[in-house]
Amino acid sequence: MSANTTLQELFGDISDLSDDECEESSGQVIEHPQIRGLLKLSKPLSPDLTQSLVPLLHTLFDVQNGANQAMRFGANLPPFLAPLLSIGATLLPPHLSQRTPAFDSMIANYYQPGEGICSHVDLARFEDGVVVFSFISALVMDFTYVGGDGGTAGYTRAKEPSLSDSVPVLLESGSGICLTGEARFKWAHGIAERQDDLFEGTRIQRKQRISITLRKLKPNQSDTAVYSMSDSLVRDAEH
Repeated sequence: MSANTTLQELFGDISDLSDDECEESSGQVIEHPQIRGLLKLSKPLSPDLTQSLVPLLHTLFDVQNGANQAMRFGANLPPFLAPLLSIGATLLPPHLSQRTPAFDSMIANYYQPGEGICSHVDLARFEDGVVVFSFISALVMDFTYVGGDGGTAGYTRAKEPSLSDSVPVLLESGSGICLTGEARFKWAHGIAERQDDLFEGTRIQRKQRISITLRKLKPNQSDTAVYSMSDSLVRDAEH
């Protein structure tokens, strides 16, 4: 019996999640009061959906051998991502909600406690509307306004945010956010390298974390170009 068959028997075919179940699992979409274009699900994904997804997401990695990142494009997107693709589409603003497909690119990252992300604006080869789901561990992502062209001029490495000029955003397990407009192009975002976070007076101990980033390549941009980037640039530029 194949590994995929075993997983399907254990967790069921969650790719068949209905639109109503997706809506129930994700709640409403709200905009951050300080960051224009940062949209977030009003509540995390349902515990049942999260618990079904996490074991499947683990199959994307071979952590023991150092493979803590996975990229998939187009027809190679794993079928079990269907609920995230559906829910992610509901996070897109109205002017992007009708594009087909909503997403054709996925990057998955597995982070150990204490690992972080360089502050950055996402690569310009991807369209507006970047959706990020977080699993297992809650943590704080810092957003810093950089203005200007932001990501429209290509990869932009911003200065590391400080406590005085950054806006902390809590990403709970099962949370989903969308970067669009100013949040996509004029705000850099990053995660500090530390073992815990302090958010609104509460200390949050980090655990392992899996992030799933869904994006759409611009026309005439191939997945080959994405694969050809150096490992360090890819790792720094993802969530």
